[in-house]
Amino acid sequence: MSVKLLIEESPAETRAALTKNGQVWSFWFSADAQAGGLYLGKVKSIDRKLQAAFVDIGFGEAGFLPITNAHKLSEGQPVPVRIKRPATSGKGPLLTTQLGIEKDSLVAFVERAGDTPAKLDQIEADAVQAYRHFEKFQPWEVIVSGTSAFLALQAYMSGEKVEALSELEAHADGGLFELEGVEEAIEQALSRTVTLPGGGRLIFDEAEALTAVDVDVAATQGQSKRGSIIKACLEAIPELFRQLSLRRIGGQVVIDFPALAVKGGGQVRAALKEAAKTLPGARLIRLDDTGLAIYTVPRRHLSLLDLLAEYHGPGPIQGRRLSTHALAAEVLRKADEQLRQNPSGRFEILATEEVIDLMAAKPDWQQKLTTQYGARFSLSVSSKREREWSDVREIR
Repeated sequence: MSVKLLIEESPAETRAALTKNGQVWSFWFSADAQAGGLYLGKVKSIDRKLQAAFVDIGFGEAGFLPITNAHKLSEGQPVPVRIKRPATSGKGPLLTTQLGIEKDSLVAFVERAGDTPAKLDQIEADAVQAYRHFEKFQPWEVIVSGTSAFLALQAYMSGEKVEALSELEAHADGGLFELEGVEEAIEQALSRTVTLPGGGRLIFDEAEALTAVDVDVAATQGQSKRGSIIKACLEAIPELFRQLSLRRIGGQVVIDFPALAVKGGGQVRAALKEAAKTLPGARLIRLDDTGLAIYTVPRRHLSLLDLLAEYHGPGPIQGRRLSTHALAAEVLRKADEQLRQNPSGRFEILATEEVIDLMAAKPDWQQKLTTQYGARFSLSVSSKREREWSDVREIR
């Protein structure tokens, strides 16, 4: 099997994608709050009834920190915390003040962090963390977009005597994810419906308690109705599990197959067990004659939908929209590309007020562009535009 790791550095974040035989299988984002991460948070509010503080760790929903009388906290106060359990849909991560590090190390971390909120244990470069996350899959080729990311990973692989060093490649032309089909895979993984080659489809509905997947297939001509439905389900299963991996779905997963494909036959059961091996930790709990298959999948991080989107819209069923962070990261990638392609040009980064406000509140993002290309850009609010609109224009 051909396994390749793609790493793309940009001002707001570093992203990585693992591909198998040319298909994208898994994502990694530097902005993701993993269990065990150490942060210098800022107390957003305190709820004495819940005996808890809500702590801003820099992105996403505020974390939930249980407190006792021993905790002397007040709103706005910085507090070192560790993530005990990652965030879930609509809920921030569970935090703890039991850090598990020496006091001297904590002091050094805090001094280096400066402003709050901040990640404290950012010892390794993002590109190195991405590689270590996927190292167990033994990628035979690692392609990195971004000079500092490439140099950091090259130094790490040399020091660790990683055998794949000869396969480390720098991508200098920009647009790595676009070129390799990763942007398209991200867009598809955010969609509720995935169309299957045979005309069927997979429909994903993520809720807080579980994820429901409807396998919608139809009988085809030339076979018995049952035989053709079984064949369609067997062809759908590998893509179903690839989508679960791409979407980073964890917890309980309920899959609804046509009952005709499951009743009295073991082919679908065998295929489900085999496909589960591609999703580390996935376990088939039950497959009954009604067509329902129930899995449990370890919840190690936010799903892709929860990471990149936020709840929005009135009514009993809320819609989703891309988060402000995701929109800012997108326009900064556009700016990075324009500044790289035109070494002497000056550019204006335009977006809606909430996006520009976020970028203005993240001076390290702008500093990365300035360090790489010089102060050849400015931020401008564009009014009377839809929220998702942004542009990067050359100043003539």
